[in-house]
Amino acid sequence: MPVDDKYHDNVVNALKKDGWQIVKEQVLITVGQRHLWVDLKAEKDNQLIYVEIKGFETKYSPVDYLENVVGQYVMYVAAIDYAQLEIPLYLAIPKVAYDSGILSEEVGQIAIKKASIKLIIFDVEREVILQWKT
Repeated sequence: MPVDDKYHDNVVNALKKDGWQIVKEQVLITVGQRHLWVDLKAEKDNQLIYVEIKGFETKYSPVDYLENVVGQYVMYVAAIDYAQLEIPLYLAIPKVAYDSGILSEEVGQIAIKKASIKLIIFDVEREVILQWKT
Protein backbone atom coordinates (compact mmCIF):
# COMPACT_ATOMS: atom_id res chain seq x y z
CA MET A 1 0.00 0.00 0.00
CA PRO A 2 1.38 3.44 -0.92
CA VAL A 3 2.41 6.14 1.53
CA ASP A 4 -0.04 8.98 2.20
CA ASP A 5 0.61 12.26 0.42
CA LYS A 6 1.91 15.25 2.39
CA TYR A 7 -1.53 16.91 2.38
CA HIS A 8 -3.56 13.75 2.99
CA ASP A 9 -4.82 14.77 6.45
CA ASN A 10 -5.51 18.34 5.28
CA VAL A 11 -7.75 17.06 2.49
CA VAL A 12 -9.51 14.56 4.75
CA ASN A 13 -10.27 17.34 7.25
CA ALA A 14 -11.39 19.74 4.49
CA LEU A 15 -13.75 17.14 3.02
CA LYS A 16 -15.20 16.38 6.45
CA LYS A 17 -15.78 20.10 7.09
CA ASP A 18 -17.60 20.21 3.75
CA GLY A 19 -19.94 17.43 4.88
CA TRP A 20 -18.23 14.47 3.22
CA GLN A 21 -17.73 11.17 4.97
CA ILE A 22 -14.50 9.33 4.21
CA VAL A 23 -15.63 5.87 3.15
CA LYS A 24 -12.16 4.45 2.56
CA GLU A 25 -8.54 5.51 2.40
CA GLN A 26 -6.18 3.92 -0.13
CA VAL A 27 -8.79 2.46 -2.45
CA LEU A 28 -7.56 -0.47 -4.54
CA ILE A 29 -8.59 -0.66 -8.19
CA THR A 30 -7.37 -3.75 -10.01
CA VAL A 31 -6.88 -3.99 -13.76
CA GLY A 32 -5.71 -7.45 -14.71
CA GLN A 33 -2.81 -8.18 -12.41
CA ARG A 34 -2.00 -4.51 -11.81
CA HIS A 35 -3.01 -2.60 -8.70
CA LEU A 36 -3.77 1.11 -8.66
CA TRP A 37 -4.31 2.98 -5.39
CA VAL A 38 -6.56 6.04 -5.24
CA ASP A 39 -6.05 8.12 -2.08
CA LEU A 40 -9.67 8.50 -0.91
CA LYS A 41 -13.24 7.47 -1.48
CA ALA A 42 -15.79 9.88 0.01
CA GLU A 43 -19.58 10.13 0.19
CA LYS A 44 -22.04 12.97 0.65
CA ASP A 45 -25.79 12.90 0.02
CA ASN A 46 -25.50 9.43 -1.57
CA GLN A 47 -22.88 10.70 -4.03
CA LEU A 48 -19.51 8.92 -4.15
CA ILE A 49 -16.24 10.44 -5.34
CA TYR A 50 -12.63 9.34 -5.54
CA VAL A 51 -9.93 11.82 -4.59
CA GLU A 52 -6.26 11.77 -5.57
CA ILE A 53 -4.08 14.24 -3.65
CA LYS A 54 -1.08 16.09 -5.08
CA GLY A 55 0.90 18.99 -3.63
CA PHE A 56 2.75 20.09 -6.76
CA GLU A 57 5.88 20.65 -4.72
CA THR A 58 8.88 19.29 -6.53
CA LYS A 59 12.60 19.86 -6.58
CA TYR A 60 12.71 18.54 -10.12
CA SER A 61 11.17 19.66 -13.38
CA PRO A 62 7.67 21.08 -12.91
CA VAL A 63 6.79 19.93 -16.43
CA ASP A 64 7.87 16.35 -15.66
CA TYR A 65 5.81 16.42 -12.47
CA LEU A 66 2.78 17.77 -14.36
CA GLU A 67 3.19 15.03 -16.97
CA ASN A 68 3.28 12.38 -14.24
CA VAL A 69 0.23 13.76 -12.43
CA VAL A 70 -1.82 14.12 -15.62
CA GLY A 71 -0.77 10.64 -16.75
CA GLN A 72 -1.69 9.16 -13.38
CA TYR A 73 -5.07 10.92 -13.41
CA VAL A 74 -5.87 9.67 -16.92
CA MET A 75 -4.77 6.13 -15.98
CA TYR A 76 -6.96 6.16 -12.87
CA VAL A 77 -9.98 7.43 -14.81
CA ALA A 78 -9.42 4.65 -17.37
CA ALA A 79 -9.14 2.03 -14.60
CA ILE A 80 -12.30 3.32 -12.89
CA ASP A 81 -14.13 3.15 -16.20
CA TYR A 82 -12.74 -0.34 -16.92
CA ALA A 83 -13.97 -1.54 -13.52
CA GLN A 84 -17.38 0.02 -14.34
CA LEU A 85 -17.43 1.91 -11.05
CA GLU A 86 -19.07 5.12 -12.36
CA ILE A 87 -17.50 7.19 -9.60
CA PRO A 88 -15.86 10.50 -10.60
CA LEU A 89 -12.22 11.14 -9.77
CA TYR A 90 -11.09 14.50 -8.42
CA LEU A 91 -7.55 15.80 -8.07
CA ALA A 92 -7.12 17.68 -4.77
CA ILE A 93 -4.49 20.40 -4.89
CA PRO A 94 -3.51 23.24 -2.55
CA LYS A 95 -4.62 26.75 -3.51
CA VAL A 96 -1.01 27.90 -3.75
CA ALA A 97 -0.32 25.15 -6.31
CA TYR A 98 -3.27 26.27 -8.41
CA ASP A 99 -2.54 30.00 -8.18
CA SER A 100 1.19 29.89 -8.87
CA GLY A 101 3.67 27.64 -10.59
CA ILE A 102 3.01 25.22 -13.41
CA LEU A 103 -0.76 25.00 -12.92
CA SER A 104 -1.21 28.76 -13.32
CA GLU A 105 0.77 28.69 -16.55
CA GLU A 106 -0.77 28.09 -19.95
CA VAL A 107 0.73 24.59 -20.16
CA GLY A 108 -0.91 23.63 -16.85
CA GLN A 109 -4.29 25.07 -17.81
CA ILE A 110 -4.19 23.29 -21.17
CA ALA A 111 -3.32 19.99 -19.49
CA ILE A 112 -6.18 20.36 -16.99
CA LYS A 113 -8.64 21.19 -19.76
CA LYS A 114 -7.55 18.55 -22.29
CA ALA A 115 -7.40 15.76 -19.70
CA SER A 116 -10.77 16.87 -18.28
CA ILE A 117 -9.32 16.93 -14.77
CA LYS A 118 -11.84 17.61 -12.03
CA LEU A 119 -10.21 19.68 -9.27
CA ILE A 120 -10.72 20.24 -5.57
CA ILE A 121 -8.77 23.32 -4.52
CA PHE A 122 -8.18 23.48 -0.78
CA ASP A 123 -6.59 25.80 1.78
CA VAL A 124 -3.80 23.94 3.56
CA GLU A 125 -3.79 25.97 6.78
CA ARG A 126 -7.54 26.33 7.29
CA GLU A 127 -8.23 22.84 5.94
CA VAL A 128 -11.23 23.93 3.89
CA ILE A 129 -12.30 23.39 0.31
CA LEU A 130 -12.20 26.66 -1.59
CA GLN A 131 -13.39 25.55 -4.99
CA TRP A 132 -14.65 22.57 -6.99
CA LYS A 133 -13.75 22.71 -10.70
CA THR A 134 -15.38 20.21 -13.03
